[in-house]
Amino acid sequence: MWESLISASLVSALLSGLLKALFAVPRPAETLDNKSFVIIGKACSGYSSLPSGHSITVFTTLTILLFGFMPKELKFKILWCFLAIITGLIIVSTRVGVGAHYPLDVIVGSIIGYISGLIGIFINQKYSIWTWIGNRKYYPVFIVLFLVCCCLLVNKLIGDNLIIYYLSLTSLITSLYITTNVQIKKQIKFKSLRMDSELS
Repeated sequence: MWESLISASLVSALLSGLLKALFAVPRPAETLDNKSFVIIGKACSGYSSLPSGHSITVFTTLTILLFGFMPKELKFKILWCFLAIITGLIIVSTRVGVGAHYPLDVIVGSIIGYISGLIGIFINQKYSIWTWIGNRKYYPVFIVLFLVCCCLLVNKLIGDNLIIYYLSLTSLITSLYITTNVQIKKQIKFKSLRMDSELS
């Protein structure tokens, strides 16, 4: 799943940047009277409203998770898909709720995120670009990266108290815990084997 997520994230970042530059749609705070709608947090201005980058990120990630944890039975598949889509729509609707985007921005962003997720899965199945990620010798690098990302997210949370940052932080902390746990068990096993060989 990590390999698919990396490919999908690169695709989504590329599409987001290109489409924002191509459409150059002004954000709500740029065109509407700020007293006519609610703005939570710092007002987002500029000409990068369409598509919503947050929506792309949310649906890219949810698409990877959707297919990664897909149940085998049909009734559970339907329930799982429904829950994933509803969760995603609730999360991305917050971008409209805080006054950063128009509803069309998050709808288009969600569709692009879904397509990016599918492309990431396809790239991962067709090509072995990211297989080195599964190699445990790189886990210390990932642990450091996860810690840096956690610090950056906490900093963002202090400035912008958005639910998406809490969800991202939860995901990073979970990944950090799993990776650290595997690394510690590997070190304990390595030390145990070395002690056994020294005793022999």
